[in-house]
Amino acid sequence: MSSNIRIKKICQHCNKVFTAKTTVTKFCSDICAKANYKLRQKEHKIELSQIDTEKQLVQIKSQGTKPLLGGYADSEMVSISGLAKMIGLSERTIFRLMKDPGFPKVKIGKKLLFKTNNVMEYLTSKYSI
Repeated sequence: MSSNIRIKKICQHCNKVFTAKTTVTKFCSDICAKANYKLRQKEHKIELSQIDTEKQLVQIKSQGTKPLLGGYADSEMVSISGLAKMIGLSERTIFRLMKDPGFPKVKIGKKLLFKTNNVMEYLTSKYSI
């Protein structure tokens, strides 16, 4: 049984006026329906991510630990590349800073490590105004 209903509606995705053949039609075309579905899925993923982040922040605060800085904990030992990413300087600049005998570093065999909070204290004491 076919329906002869013709209703003017507004597409919920593109806001264009279209003629619907049923009373429950929401979109002017299959393209708009699919685009709106993708948009809803994206918004749902963002909402889940925000909820997950809030849970992690609450957990961090309840444990009394500091959040990670650039992917590294404040007192973690990192390599030159990790230190460069964390403080936003190039590896070459860090090598120049290491010429100063007071620069905090730990050498274990051929590997060079840095304790991030010691490096930050050194930089703030040496270069702060």
